[in-house]
Amino acid sequence: MSSLSPSSTHSAIPKIRAGEGQIVVEFDPYRGHTFPHLSYTYPLKLLSPTSPEHPVAIVYVLSYGGGLVGGDEVGLEVAVREGASLMLLSQVRS
Repeated sequence: MSSLSPSSTHSAIPKIRAGEGQIVVEFDPYRGHTFPHLSYTYPLKLLSPTSPEHPVAIVYVLSYGGGLVGGDEVGLEVAVREGASLMLLSQVRS
């Protein structure tokens, strides 16, 4: 049984702190909008429905449970590559 160090198994995935998220969206003429990187940590949650017929990539920015409470902080880093389009939507309380 071999053992890999954590740095060698996760070196390509940048570490993010609690409540942070990262989105990278690009457009390929054959595959449409894709997310080469989409990550988040609690209490932030990112959902992206996939549909090739949409002319824009969509990401819902959500939080777990009853929403954010005192002391919660969220941060989001977004990169939209050339030729791509992104719509960010937030949750609404009804």
